[in-house]
Amino acid sequence: MTRRLLSVIVAAQLLLLGGCAAAPDECDSLCPEAAEAYEACMEHWGIAYGDPNTAYESRDDYDNWCLTWTDERRQLARTSESEAATDGLRGRGSEQRDTLAAGDCNEYYATMAE
Repeated sequence: MTRRLLSVIVAAQLLLLGGCAAAPDECDSLCPEAAEAYEACMEHWGIAYGDPNTAYESRDDYDNWCLTWTDERRQLARTSESEAATDGLRGRGSEQRDTLAAGDCNEYYATMAE
């Protein structure tokens, strides 16, 4: 790889990272907590990643889904006409974490669908 091409690639990556940088908020810890809750519920339900009864092939697959879902929610809140949308999303993320921490597998899907 030439130095010029490498410089262009590094510059592009820095721009992308800078564009994605944001202050941490309540939603940042949702996916790790949701994955732990999901794994505990899978054990309770007697299923595992990759089984026909689960939508995820692996923990990485789950993490990818959750991070994408969280990012999409943030984008919707940012582009909303309501100024309170971002604060509402943060509050909802906090509520979801609290519900997941309670460990009620009957509430898992309802919690993560909101």
